[in-house]
Amino acid sequence: MHEARQIKNGLRWRSLIATIVLCLSPGSGVGAEAVPDVAERSKAQLPQSLDFDGRASSAFQMRSLADLEALYADLKSTAAAIESHQDSGGNACGCDVALANLLIITGFAINKLDGEGRYEPWMLDESLNMLDMYQGFLINCATDANAAPVTVQLTAQHVKAL
Repeated sequence: MHEARQIKNGLRWRSLIATIVLCLSPGSGVGAEAVPDVAERSKAQLPQSLDFDGRASSAFQMRSLADLEALYADLKSTAAAIESHQDSGGNACGCDVALANLLIITGFAINKLDGEGRYEPWMLDESLNMLDMYQGFLINCATDANAAPVTVQLTAQHVKAL
C-alpha cells in the first residue's frame, strides 16, 4: 500500500483528478447540460460506481481487511481502464473522479487495518477530504446520467469509526 503515499505526493491520480475537474467545469457537465459523451459515460459508469460504493460501505462497516483489499484491487483495475479511456481521448465523468478518490480512501483504510505501521494521522483528514469530493462527484455522475438522485452509502462515520 505504499501507493497511497505516492498518490498523496501527487503522482498520476492528482493529475487524473485535475483533468477530470476541468472536464466537469461549467459548460461540460456538472452545473450545465452534460456533454453527450460525458452523459453516456456517466450512464455506463454509474451502476459499477454504486456497486463499489456499497462494497466500500460494507467493508468499512465490517472492518474487513480482506474486503478492503479486494475492493482496492478492483478499483485499481478500474482506474487503469479510466486512464486508458482518457489517454485515448475520451472524456471523463464524475464517476471516474469518484472512483479515483475511493481508491485512495480505501488504500488509507488498508494501511490502518493491516498493522504494518504505514498508517499516519494525516491520512484520516485526507480521507475525509477525499470522501467529501467522492460523494459530490458520485452525485454529479448521477445527475449527468439523468438518473434518479443517489444516496452515497460510504459516509464520514464509516471512515472515522475505522
